[in-house]
Amino acid sequence: MFETLIGVLTKPEETMAAEKANASIVRGIINFAIAALIMGFIVGAILTAISLLIAPFIAMISMSPGIDPVTIAALKALTSIGILAIVIVPIVAIILTVIVSLLANLVMWISAKIAGGSGSFSLQYYLLSLIATPSLLVYLLFGIILIVSIVIPLIGIIGMPVAYAIAGYISIISTMAYIAAMKETHGLNTFKVAMATGISYALMIVLAMILAAVIGVLVFIMIAPK
Repeated sequence: MFETLIGVLTKPEETMAAEKANASIVRGIINFAIAALIMGFIVGAILTAISLLIAPFIAMISMSPGIDPVTIAALKALTSIGILAIVIVPIVAIILTVIVSLLANLVMWISAKIAGGSGSFSLQYYLLSLIATPSLLVYLLFGIILIVSIVIPLIGIIGMPVAYAIAGYISIISTMAYIAAMKETHGLNTFKVAMATGISYALMIVLAMILAAVIGVLVFIMIAPK
């Protein structure tokens, strides 16, 4: 697994070609879930730390006279949820990421078919899932270096150029990995991969507009006077 992650970041074309034999939807789901778990844990840990810091202040506010009991109850509930965020957020992140990844890949697969692709959904889903975790880890490294560089200016002299060098590298290498994955899956050339990507973006925008319209109608129905 570790060798595959490094391979995606150093030799994406060879890695995608070698990983075709391991393709399965289950493996793809696991890869996306790992990426979601990492990000969810980090975000959850931050929210839990913030909740623990503000919990004493909430307790002090709740003892103040004249505070609405409903407000106090709401604040306590939010604090309790925040403290559990380190558990809740990763679970929610995994569920949402898996659902979104399946739907987004379906749109991309349909788009690739329109562009003349011939590969299976499971192969495309698995190969694209290989990009998720290494890209996320590198972007996290970029974020950490950037934050430290801003907080400690002396480190920033070296840290800022390093952070942006990392960002530039991952932006190109992840694009190369994506193109390689689509080529290996569908037998498309670079032009047709670009065309399939453009079609997928257009379809996603159309679906997003349809979803927004449906939600808007439902909200209007709910709040409209009877």
